[in-house]
Amino acid sequence: MREVIGDDFLIIVETHPHKAPLSAPYVNGMFMEAILDEQDTGYTHAGLREIESTLLWSEQNFREPRINALEGRGISLEPADSPRNQQMMRVITTLSLTHSDGYVCYDIGVKGTIHEHEYEIWPGHEKAHIEGKSHDHNHQHYWYRFWDAPLGHPVGKKAQLYHNSSKGHAVEGLFIREFTNGWAVYNRSGKEQRIRLPEQASGVTSGIIGVNHTLSDLDGEIYLK
Repeated sequence: MREVIGDDFLIIVETHPHKAPLSAPYVNGMFMEAILDEQDTGYTHAGLREIESTLLWSEQNFREPRINALEGRGISLEPADSPRNQQMMRVITTLSLTHSDGYVCYDIGVKGTIHEHEYEIWPGHEKAHIEGKSHDHNHQHYWYRFWDAPLGHPVGKKAQLYHNSSKGHAVEGLFIREFTNGWAVYNRSGKEQRIRLPEQASGVTSGIIGVNHTLSDLDGEIYLK
């Protein structure tokens, strides 16, 4: 395909959570549908590690200009703005922010048993009505206010572990990346973590302003300067 269309076109491939080494010299990026673990109830630590590995590999190996996109999968039997769906959205978003310079979205397509709910696609937009029936999967997306955070451009390196200065070591599974207007932090360490930032910042979700913050396991947060 690359030989036919030349170098003036972008080629993006669907990889799921797998690497594509044979395609790497010819394509500009991937679209990764990150399927939920645990019977569609959330992401596991092992599943997230695989997503991290593939996303970081894609950032390092596909040809430039690179366009890597990560799509999280919503918990289908819950409303798009349920606490667990918002948490999983934050996990996928901050994973993408700390491990790539690419794009992220969160699919709330419904499937499984019959259920229905309403949600607002974005502030000020009329409500959309989604009805899910057995074995259906409606590919829908919801605009979360979390994505409105004016984080700016990345300054820090990708996949950097948070360093606990008081204990003198990096925290496995806790990632932080600095941006021009703040930090993105992603936690799959296995437990709640206390974070001390270089300066006072406000948590987009928590609303807490300060230097010290606490982040639950399997969660993520954006802190704005």
